[in-house]
Amino acid sequence: MIKKLCFIALSAAMLLPPKAFADEGMWPLPMLRAEDEARMRRLGLAIPLTDIYGGEQALSRAILSFGSGGTASFISADGLILTNYHCSYAAVRQYSTLERNLAETGFWASARSEELPVRGLSVMLDRTILDVTDEVLGRMTRGTDLRSAIQAVTQKYQAADPTLRTSVRTYKNNTIFILYQQELFEDVRLVGFAPQQVAKFGGETDNWTWPRHNPDFAYYRVYASRDGRGVKYSAENVPYKPDVWLRLSTEGYAEGDFAMSLGYPVHNNRSATSQQIWNMRNVQNIPMIDARGLRLAIMREAMERDPELRLKYSERYSTAANYLKNAVGMNEWIDRLDLITKKEAFEEEFVAWIIADNERAAKYGGAIEYLESDMRVDSLYGRAVGYFLEGFSESCEMLRFVSSFGAWMRENGGRAQPAGRGAPTREDFFTNVRNYYRGYDAALDERITKATFRLIREKLPQELLPSFYDDIDRQFAGDIDAYVEDLFARSIFSDPAKIMAWVEKPSGEYDRDPAVIVTNSISARRSQANRAQDSRRNVNRAHMAQYHAALVEFMGDGYYPDADATLRLSYGTVQSLGDKPYRTLLSELIAKECADNPDYFMNPELRRLWESRDFAPWATGDDIAACFITNGDVTGGNSGSPMLDAHGRVIGLVFDCNWESMTRDYNYDIDRHRVICADVRLILLLTERLGRADNIIKEIFGE
Repeated sequence: MIKKLCFIALSAAMLLPPKAFADEGMWPLPMLRAEDEARMRRLGLAIPLTDIYGGEQALSRAILSFGSGGTASFISADGLILTNYHCSYAAVRQYSTLERNLAETGFWASARSEELPVRGLSVMLDRTILDVTDEVLGRMTRGTDLRSAIQAVTQKYQAADPTLRTSVRTYKNNTIFILYQQELFEDVRLVGFAPQQVAKFGGETDNWTWPRHNPDFAYYRVYASRDGRGVKYSAENVPYKPDVWLRLSTEGYAEGDFAMSLGYPVHNNRSATSQQIWNMRNVQNIPMIDARGLRLAIMREAMERDPELRLKYSERYSTAANYLKNAVGMNEWIDRLDLITKKEAFEEEFVAWIIADNERAAKYGGAIEYLESDMRVDSLYGRAVGYFLEGFSESCEMLRFVSSFGAWMRENGGRAQPAGRGAPTREDFFTNVRNYYRGYDAALDERITKATFRLIREKLPQELLPSFYDDIDRQFAGDIDAYVEDLFARSIFSDPAKIMAWVEKPSGEYDRDPAVIVTNSISARRSQANRAQDSRRNVNRAHMAQYHAALVEFMGDGYYPDADATLRLSYGTVQSLGDKPYRTLLSELIAKECADNPDYFMNPELRRLWESRDFAPWATGDDIAACFITNGDVTGGNSGSPMLDAHGRVIGLVFDCNWESMTRDYNYDIDRHRVICADVRLILLLTERLGRADNIIKEIFGE
């Protein structure tokens, strides 16, 4: 909480707005200024800013938003793209069976006819990134309100090319407006990747840590119509011809060398208040840690016993484990850095700056009220929502299907045609069922559901428990296991064949299915908790707007907008981390082999490659770099971003951050935060030697 009595003790120096580190921030490209270019040049940038953004051959025109939250880049004239292996789990699972497990063997297309179309995968390319501030403000000076002005500018550019997705984002208290026009490509085909034991060597043991040694990479190709447009998959499509593609460098780097990344970071919250950070630590992360930890332990035990389950659930396990470890690390480093206390000190400085000027005090009084409002009183409801999300929605797959698709069944069951114009057809629904249940195991889902139902009963007070817990007490004498066994035995949602049979010929009232009863009771209680939180949020909304407006003014030139899944530039230098080196070597990977830890199992082909010591032309001598780190500023969504040298050439591929940077959504610490990259030279070596993919090497280098 803000301590008003402390304000008079603050020195005059504390009233000055803080400056961000020059290397800090994920910058929207049109917001880069001459002083940013000058700073980048002092760090070593050797090309003009227009070669990064704004020119005909600008590097930004080779960067793609990949899938549901990653980055990729064109690296050839024929639409070859490079991204992370860990962004490829869904694609690998689509084409893996027990007889041919691509995760274990890797995959390399020796010809384009062998490249694998990936269902549900798309990429987006920014065709236009343009500062339209003058256009928007010009309309406003002529009497148009802000919303209408933005809409008019958006419609103007949309009309110029209706095939593009057009939007205008607003930044810095509605003083900067940036237009984005993107083209969607829905025919993306898998080209090659190394076995998981190589690409993800170290597994969850090494996740979010440095040093690292795993070359986390995968190749895809973008296909388009014959006239170069992004379209859905067709056998008639041809490789897309990008206007710009990146060049790969085999020259390497040294500590202190300039390095920059371009990518699509999804979200951070550097303007978070001390109470918001407290809320993340104590209200949001705790349910995730409890529920995911429990779920993953059950999954891990089942996957170790059953290879078929391991194949089905490896993607879900890795994704859940990634978020779990992030939450654990975030809480650890919030405490170790005493981040909440430091944020409170910053807020005292910030409020002192407001009240030091009468005009500011009148303008931004609501910001002080926002900081003083006690968000912690809602923690009980917030934590309940967290347990509902993690313990029910994320953990129980059968119940999640009801929540996602049940409304269609209630409305359309037994109908020849769907009710409502534009509603999904019956075949659409059946496709959804088949896709959803393709990797489903009812017995495992039942085990996890039992455990999470018990967990939530332990963690929440009786008045916040969904009403089906009363049924457990009345009908099953409090025996949760017996209740869940009955639930799975009687519900049609534990078996996709029963779901489709019911849609064809409903055999009972939809709302009387036991899984629907459970889902409805969860939804009712969750809505109650959300309403309790929203009542306070609505009161604070106007004050929150004043807080952000005041903060932008306070930060001055140090302000940069939070990530919002638009293309951003981050820059810095190749930099060690304390006594930890700035790069790792293949020899260190080999030395980590451990027969007692599956994360450190050695791929035999990789061992043979190591024993040959033949790394030319990608390295000289008897070793080769594996990974390296920079002091740039990235977050989730930057996975797959190219790390570029001073000349704009790819030297590595962003795939992780270090353990010490787990609070990066809330702060940037140049001494602790590092970006972990796979060295492009090891990627090329593995492509050539493990993949025997000379075709890819020749394509990359234009041979």
